[in-house]
Formats: sequence, structure tokens, C-alpha cells
Amino acid sequence: MGTLNLQTLVSGTAQALMEASASDYYQRVFKTLGRQLLIYADTHETDGFSMDFGLQFLEDHYHMSEKVAAKKWPVIYSRCINFISDYQRTGHIVLCFGVTKKVYTIPEGFQESMGEYLDYRKKIGISDKTIQLSLLYLERFFDFLAGEEIHSPMIPKGCADVLLAFEPAEAVRNLSYLRRGPKEGIVIVNKKAVQPVTATLGNGGYDSSKMLSYLKEHVKNLYVVDGEAICKKAGSPKTLNVALLGAAAASNGLGLDIKDIECEIERRVKPQYREMNLCALSLGAAALRGSTS
Repeated sequence: MGTLNLQTLVSGTAQALMEASASDYYQRVFKTLGRQLLIYADTHETDGFSMDFGLQFLEDHYHMSEKVAAKKWPVIYSRCINFISDYQRTGHIVLCFGVTKKVYTIPEGFQESMGEYLDYRKKIGISDKTIQLSLLYLERFFDFLAGEEIHSPMIPKGCADVLLAFEPAEAVRNLSYLRRGPKEGIVIVNKKAVQPVTATLGNGGYDSSKMLSYLKEHVKNLYVVDGEAICKKAGSPKTLNVALLGAAAASNGLGLDIKDIECEIERRVKPQYREMNLCALSLGAAALRGSTS
């Protein structure tokens, strides 16, 4: 169904709603929204459908963000877009009142984390009906992940392209996740050791130089950066994670450009913290370029 054009999807979804015994109100709203969606698609010179396109339509045509913030958003509009997505994926529609009758299968790689998530929701008093409804959306999310060949929330051992470590021992502990072979992954590590609490209390600790020597012997693409110096220049030790991201971007191992991360910092970080994070990002990238692997 994923190859159907938008006109066919809208018509098929309308028919599926009738077959699912949707109320006259739902069918009328969908008919109106479907007509508006087709006009919107025509002005954007497309005849395909994706959830991203559907949500952009709701934003542009109905000002969804503003109405959600004002708590005046008619949820039925979002459901209409979900109906099209459901029909595109499965060829039929599951109405909300039928959700509790459906049995959902969580993919094996996600069962542990999803079990903890669902147990937590029950513990804080979320109703069974709401949990079942959330599973409807999670099922769609898992289908998307499967299409991207993502089968677990954790990167399998031996598959990491980039390993970032806040300190040497952390890198050593997690080396088993690094991709090996002709296209071996990259390790970027802050050279300063972070002593465990037990070592601090016992006046013990470990020698970071030994850990770094071990990494140099066992990692082909190793970059050691002075995170402490970078954070001092940036103005906060809390920017170490961004500095490591900057180094990772400069390594070309992330698949992201420095500019991509800068844009996200500009968009997501509060103004009072923005400059120090941009500084740390830039310094981290410069440190990688000046590091020897």
C-alpha cells in the first residue's frame, strides 16, 4: 500500500472508515480534511504521503502548534492523518474503541525496555485503555524502525561507528561495541580520568596513562582530546558532551556536519547557554583536527 498515490490513499481510507463503522461525524471530518490535503499536496507538487507530510499539512493549514499550546487542538484532525497512515501500512483502519481488543507483539530487541516503560506507566496510574492506545502508535514506530533495520534500542556489540568516552576507563570498558575490520570505528576520548567514588573514598584510583596506552595498542582510529581545557575555555564543565560531539562531527564518522549541530544548538538550547555550547562544539572540532590518532 505504501506505493499508492495520495488520491488513492484518501479514497481508500474513506472507504475503510465506512467498513470500520466509523461515526458519520468522523467520516464527514475526514472527507473535508482529505479534500483540503489533496489541494495542499497539489500546491506542493506531490502526490505521495508520509506522516511528516501530513503533520506539516496540519501545521500549515490548521496552525497545529499554536492550537496545541492553547489547548484548543481538535484531536480528530491528527487522527485523520493517522487513519491515512494506518491504511497506507495495513490496508485497513483500527478505530480507538477497537484498540483494547488487539494483541500487540513487541519486537524481541525492545521487549526489556518496553516492559520497563509499560510497568512504569501502570505504576503512576495511567489507565489500561491509554496504555493500549499508546501501543497502537508504538507499533507504527516499531514498523518504521524495522524498515530502517533498527532492531534494538542498544547498538549491538561490534557495530558502533563512533565511540565517545568522557574518560579513558569508560572507553576501555565499552570497546566491545566498536566496529572492527576494514571499516573500523572511531574512538574519541577525553584524556582526564574520572575516578570512581569507591576509589575516591579509599584514596585509590587508576592511572589514566595506562588506559590510554591500552587504547593506543588496541584501537586503530583513536583520538584523545583535552576536554578539561576545552570546558575551561567554553566556560562550563557541563559542555564536555558538546565538545565530544564537535570532535565526532569533525572526524566525519557521525554522518553529521558541524553546521547541522550548530543549527540544533541554536534551535534547542536556551539563549543564556547557547554561546558556551557553540564555543565547546567549535573547540571540540578543532581539538580533533589537531589530535594524532
